[in-house]
Amino acid sequence: MINDFDLKEISEHNISLRKYDYESIREVCTELLRRRESDRWVPVSERLPEEDNSYLVIMADDNRPWSTCRIYNTSYKKWIGFYDTDISGDVTHWRPLPEPPEST
Repeated sequence: MINDFDLKEISEHNISLRKYDYESIREVCTELLRRRESDRWVPVSERLPEEDNSYLVIMADDNRPWSTCRIYNTSYKKWIGFYDTDISGDVTHWRPLPEPPEST
């Protein structure tokens, strides 16, 4: 179902919504769902990363959440701190790092 947010997103991308252009609408909705999925915090209880990489993470220590970067190792299914600093706390959520800015 398309809501106001979706219609705003569609109009910002100058996508024509012709009465019978169902394929275009389906493609736009699919892309919006993909963007929403990739731009959210993923609970570790839901799933873990599928690739070895650096990620933004939310950690909980004494019920105080805070964010940092960690590397996820798929072979060991373990989060690794940078420079051998493994600050206490459990990773509760993660998300991919954003794309770097374009060089100017």
